[in-house]
Amino acid sequence: MSVTQADLESGFDKFDKDASGKMDSNELAALCANFNVTLSGSELNDAMSALDSNGSGKIDKSEFVEWWSSGVKGNQKLATVAKGGKNEMLAAKRERQRAEGDVQLLMNRLKHLKMEEERARKKIEETNGRAGEISSLKKRNAEKRAEMDAIQKENDDMRMGGSTQNLERSKRDRQARQRSGEEMLREKRNAAKQLKDGRTNNENALRQQKNAYQAANGAMRDQIRGRRLEVQAQRKAQQDAHEAHLARQKQQQLEQERYATDAANAAIKAMEAEEERLIEKLRATQDKQRKAYEGLEKALKE
Repeated sequence: MSVTQADLESGFDKFDKDASGKMDSNELAALCANFNVTLSGSELNDAMSALDSNGSGKIDKSEFVEWWSSGVKGNQKLATVAKGGKNEMLAAKRERQRAEGDVQLLMNRLKHLKMEEERARKKIEETNGRAGEISSLKKRNAEKRAEMDAIQKENDDMRMGGSTQNLERSKRDRQARQRSGEEMLREKRNAAKQLKDGRTNNENALRQQKNAYQAANGAMRDQIRGRRLEVQAQRKAQQDAHEAHLARQKQQQLEQERYATDAANAAIKAMEAEEERLIEKLRATQDKQRKAYEGLEKALKE
């Protein structure tokens, strides 16, 4: 039977029951039968595997016309259903490449978590150092106050003697104390401002990190879950499509691809566990960071 492009297009429209411009496997079988080509179950699976390049379970008109016109002109049972075995190998390679892509994504994620944990650890060191500086400042201020109290007592004693020189000295001492007190007040205000700014920046950074982790983890899990479902569907289709026409060498290559995919999936599982461990470690470090800031705040209030 000679089939023209017009015949293919009109036949497609005829068997496209819902007029969606796309066709499922049952409609494809009916269309091929209309052109005097009856497909077995495995042959129909090979045909869908060859035509459904994106794994949607549907084929469109242009895909069908091009496939039939270029690949099955001599028929021979649709040229062994357009070399379905070759398409099966391509699907296995794509599956392996997607799994390896997931491995790379998780490797990048683990690297990022380790970097965040290191930054949090350094923040703790900086905060503890700042708390020590403030404690030292308070100690120096206490020593200055003790010194000023001694000077005040000495001045009071000198004023009791009625000496004009003592009164002048007392005036200078009061001015010095006033200047010292103002300097101490400025230092304390600056320290309090630095603490407040540091706490605000740290809280914002922690909030941003938390939001980023939640968004990235959710997106990563959804992406991997979707790909796993897609891989499962492809594996089922490949199992149904296995037939004796696959050559031994091609079968060995297919098994090698699947072995590489399984190895990548095993690596994904291990790295997912490592990611969870690193997230918990980062959370613990962030808790230490908060406690360090609380210690800094306590040092300022004492």
